[in-house]
Amino acid sequence: MEPADLDNTILKCQGLTKNFGGVLAINNLDLEVQKGKITAIIGPNGSGKTTFFNLVMHLYDATSGQVVFGTENTNLLELPTHSINRVGLARTFQTLRLFLNLTVLENVLIGMSSQLNSGFGAALIKPKWAREEDKLAEEKALEILSLFGSRLISMCNEPASSLSYANRRRMEIARCVASQPKLILLDEPVAGMNPTETREVIKDIQKIHEAGHTILLIEHDMTLVEGVAEHVFAFDHGSKIAEGQFKEVSNHPAVVEAYLGKQALKQ
Repeated sequence: MEPADLDNTILKCQGLTKNFGGVLAINNLDLEVQKGKITAIIGPNGSGKTTFFNLVMHLYDATSGQVVFGTENTNLLELPTHSINRVGLARTFQTLRLFLNLTVLENVLIGMSSQLNSGFGAALIKPKWAREEDKLAEEKALEILSLFGSRLISMCNEPASSLSYANRRRMEIARCVASQPKLILLDEPVAGMNPTETREVIKDIQKIHEAGHTILLIEHDMTLVEGVAEHVFAFDHGSKIAEGQFKEVSNHPAVVEAYLGKQALKQ
């Protein structure tokens, strides 16, 4: 297992536990995510991966433990849910959450809302400084869309409803990037995609990482995990059962057992 770089830790969980009426969804979890890396979480269905994301974003209250973020050592579990984005986290969901009646560009601009200074009054009156801010935001949004090649930027003025499923996934990721986060959480970014689309999204995620973003992702598709992840955590029944590089983790006996059962270890 690779040693953690304590000076470069962007997210640290200690003793994180979540009970749902007697069901232990997250069990005394300790883990650290390193800044500047693509980190993946794998595990069978029901292993606690999405529950972990929901705790980090404070959509759930933890039963015990803490989630510390950034150089300021902010305990995310002490913040109101609506403040999580402002401290530098952005997240996608397994189920797409888009404004299909708005254009692709407008969807990405919504991702920037927490970074803009203009409020409701400025939006109505539109003083010069607000117009300049809007112009800069639009330029930045187009720059973000260009990370995905021509797929999104060529459709920037089209309604989001006109996009293919794979491009809607890309747009949701673009909206995350638009909030200028310190850490991006991607929940199964290639769910429902065919192998060709998966390979394309692998390249998209690599481009986002090369642009300077730290990424933590949940994924069942091992092609993606092997293709992008520099560090991997494996979960089972709410516990971390292995961590390290992909090959090391995927061959770990506890991981093989979690996916295939004890019988697989005897073969």
